[in-house]
Amino acid sequence: MLLTIPIELRQKIFKALFKSTIVSHGFDSISTSHTSVLRTSRQLHDEAKPLMAPNISLHFKHTEAMVDCLISLSASEIQNIRHIRLKAFPVPLFPKGKPGYYTTFSMHDMLPMFPGLKLDRLVVEDCYHDEGVNDGWGDIGTYYTIARLLVSDGWKELHFTSPTTEFMSSGNNRRNTRVAQPVGWDKLLKGRDGEESGAEVKMYLATEPNVAGAAEMPQTRMIYDSVPGQIPPGSVMGVKRLAYGGYGGYGERDVDAREVLVVAKRGRNASYVQDGSALHEDIKDLMSTMSWLEIKEKKYIPPYDHPCAHL
Repeated sequence: MLLTIPIELRQKIFKALFKSTIVSHGFDSISTSHTSVLRTSRQLHDEAKPLMAPNISLHFKHTEAMVDCLISLSASEIQNIRHIRLKAFPVPLFPKGKPGYYTTFSMHDMLPMFPGLKLDRLVVEDCYHDEGVNDGWGDIGTYYTIARLLVSDGWKELHFTSPTTEFMSSGNNRRNTRVAQPVGWDKLLKGRDGEESGAEVKMYLATEPNVAGAAEMPQTRMIYDSVPGQIPPGSVMGVKRLAYGGYGGYGERDVDAREVLVVAKRGRNASYVQDGSALHEDIKDLMSTMSWLEIKEKKYIPPYDHPCAHL
């Protein structure tokens, strides 16, 4: 049936099919919906396959699953990927020549493993405020995950979501390094790409608590500007978390249960393609003599039960 349609129309159909396709990795099941057209005939396979990678969305359960998938792809396949979503767990690794000591790498440290990556949109979810994760240092983990992603390459637009305002509103400000946001991050990105480039960072706050995805919808969000330690007006305090009490140790506190979305856009003509030059020497050293599978078996600490322990 498809073969009776003009090729220009077939290509539009393929793009529409793939744009509505989410291929997931690391979850209990792997979604491959709308890719069956590749198995229909050799002609349709050859016509559709070049349109798949630029249009599908890859959804990874965590950073490890992203690396598992991307490391199996060719350079040309990586260059054609445009949409990735993942939960940004840290990657604790034991470097070579340092027995007994490990380094915790952030999700952004993994991006230089894939030169040529040039995503239209990278969507990142906060792992430090996941259900069941309860630690006073998670606020710092979230804040610096965002900050480090903003100086990385490989994406044109970055969306970062957290289920709480805590990365800004908590009183936990280690070494007083947090500053007002998004004005600080906006200045950083304009410094990278130029004041008049159109580069920008904005934050949005959901208008309802405990609603996943609310900050991504224009009708259920508002602009959010914050200074460290400031609880935003209208806070809905409904989630118990541990609070770091300095020398007094830990204690529970209520936190604002409204979702936050940080949106960063690179400037016009910005060079955002990942070139691999920022790959950490310890990762490079491990990759020079071991496969990723061997690294996971011998040098990797799964961080899922307690990501905050690796900060």
